[in-house]
Order: sequence, then structure tokens, then C-alpha cells
Amino acid sequence: MANLKRDDRPAVATLARGRRGRRVREALNARTGAEAFGVLEPGCEVFCLSKGLLTFGDAVAYMLETSGPADLLLSTWAAAPPEIRGLRRLLDVGAIRSLHLLIDPSFVSRQKAYTALLRATFGAESIRLVNVHAKIAVVENEIWALVLRSSANLNSAVRCEAFDLSCDRALADHIRATLGEWFEAPAAGQWDTRPGEHRRRFEAWHPDAAPSPGPAAPVAPGRQCGRTLAPATGADAAFFGSGPFDTDLRRVGLTYER
Repeated sequence: MANLKRDDRPAVATLARGRRGRRVREALNARTGAEAFGVLEPGCEVFCLSKGLLTFGDAVAYMLETSGPADLLLSTWAAAPPEIRGLRRLLDVGAIRSLHLLIDPSFVSRQKAYTALLRATFGAESIRLVNVHAKIAVVENEIWALVLRSSANLNSAVRCEAFDLSCDRALADHIRATLGEWFEAPAAGQWDTRPGEHRRRFEAWHPDAAPSPGPAAPVAPGRQCGRTLAPATGADAAFFGSGPFDTDLRRVGLTYER
């Protein structure tokens, strides 16, 4: 029992000293960002493994708690209702100033109800469908530039996940400039695009081009708070019924997928 109690307390193993040194934290049982990453400082780099008790959304929330109101760019292969709602709450309280979300096109066919909730919560213009498997979050404002790389999607899963968090303006600007290019084109039409066309668009993105250094190009603001949860397309209406036997994502989150 004593060993179990000791294991429940995330331990810290510091590999390099100094504010800019990389810290490796033993945080398998950490349930919050504070437990997993400790105090974040300018120039810090923190790595930890989690048993799945810490979610990608938890980590992003802790980054925003540290930075104060900031712009968020996030890419993920999948997202689930609790994490979608968590991001919406952060938008509503002003922790997220603007949101740009990239998600894999297969999400639309795999999770029709989740897609409806995603569009209703943030608006289609804040989302881009991209052939992506990277799980990245960039939190930037005038003071902080935090970057999270993870194996975890924007959902909850009890499995070993990796989290690597850095305070690095050059890295944040590079990621925002590169992934932000997808927001230069309008979102219209992407929801009905076939997988083959998504693949062709992805292959045409920077073909054989060397990455261009320099500051991030400006990106139009993402979906702000105050959006009413309502179906964004006609197909989404099936998940926003008001009858006693209807599925209503506003009321129950998700009961089943049609």
C-alpha cells in the first residue's frame, strides 16, 4: 500500500539544470497539467509519459492557464464530445482568443455525430480538413509561445501517451506559418470532398519545397465565443432533434451515431 501511494505522486527527474534545460517528468499517474508538467517558464522544455489519466485537452487547458488569453492552433486525428465542450468553455471565458482546428478528413465519415457537434460548436470556418495524424497545439500571445507535441488525440483513452511541451517562439511561428496555410482558402466545400480529392490537395501542398524560415504569416481569426449550438448543415440536423426520442447533442452530448 505504501508503494502504491508513493507511485500516485508524480515524481520529477531533471536531466539538465537551468531554466532552459529539458525536464523529464515521471508523471504516469498525473491527472492535471500542473502535476504532469510542473511550473512552466520561458525557454522550458518538458517531456512526460502518461497512462492516459491526462488528456490532450487537459494539457492545452494548462498551457492557456499559464499563458493567459491566447490564440490556439490545434491539429488532431480525432476529437470527442467532452474535449470539444472543454475547448468551447475556454472560448466562452476568453482563455482562447481565436481557434484554428485541423482534423483528418476520415473523421467526417467515421464520426458523423461528432462532426456535427464540432461544426455546431466552433463553426465551419474555424475548421480545416487535412490529411493529418500530428497531434499539435500552439498557444501564442504577446508574452508566451507554447508548443505541445503528443501522441494523444483530442479525446480520452486509457493507454500510454507521450507529451512534449516547449516554450519556443521560433518553433511556434514555424508551425503556425506552415499549418496556417490551410486557412488561407475558404472552408466551403471541404465537408463533401471525397477522400481522393483530400489526398490530392495534401500532395499538392508544398511539393518538394524546402521549409521557409521566418515569422508566421497572419491567419484570420478563428471562431470566437458566443456561438449558439445549432446544426451547421442540413445533414447535421439529425443530431439536433427536439423530440423526446430524438438525439440532441445540445442536451446529452451523444447517445448513438446514425
